[in-house]
Amino acid sequence: MTSSIKSIIYLFHLLFLTTVFSQEFSITGKIIDENKQGIEGSEIVLLSEGNIVNSAITNFEGNFTLKNKPGVYSLRFYFVGTVIYQTDFNLDKNIDLGTLKSFDNSTQLREVEVTSKKRVIENQVDRTVFNVENSIRSTGTDGFELLKATPGVFISGNQIGIVGKSTVSVLIDDKIVNLSGNELINYLRGISSENIKNIEVITTPPAKYDAQGNSGLINIKLKKLPKILGPSIFVTIICKRRILPI
Repeated sequence: MTSSIKSIIYLFHLLFLTTVFSQEFSITGKIIDENKQGIEGSEIVLLSEGNIVNSAITNFEGNFTLKNKPGVYSLRFYFVGTVIYQTDFNLDKNIDLGTLKSFDNSTQLREVEVTSKKRVIENQVDRTVFNVENSIRSTGTDGFELLKATPGVFISGNQIGIVGKSTVSVLIDDKIVNLSGNELINYLRGISSENIKNIEVITTPPAKYDAQGNSGLINIKLKKLPKILGPSIFVTIICKRRILPI
């Protein structure tokens, strides 16, 4: 075999490996309680060696979808901070986990929900609110990563959008951020999750924002800083990954 043929084979092999490991596969399914009712607002985290690599939140029917690169993962479900299901698998193709029954019974889940101060997800008339401070992702991540897990929000390349809306504006504490693309993403990455109270996905913007056409708003509300720090001091803790206890 000549050296030129060996080089061609090597290049094809390298191209194949690059294609495989850059490809993302989907993980879908549904989580239910003992009464076969879908569990809305369950937080889902995809873990690799204890590190969160992706996350999502179930919709009103308990359905979920995640995408990630090939690998061996654990998928863990939380409801108001309590683990209600976990499974391990090798992601080498699109996987439909089907219908999953939670560990805890529905009565216990509803009691936990009632005694909790706030649900992680609140559906209001004009908006969906992601109460970050009550989420398991309230520490160790950033604003951009939280948006990726926020119901109704989608990320495509360096663009942030709302499902069903043609244009979207991002706000911090009700003030529009005049950035877009990578500049906006880098700005959001600089906001620590520890400083975020909630994220509002507003599908019917208030008149004061002079919204035109089919537009929406993403309003990130920050926790109030102690007055002793002064208005100009803002401390951010940037941490890309959070390690969860097994």
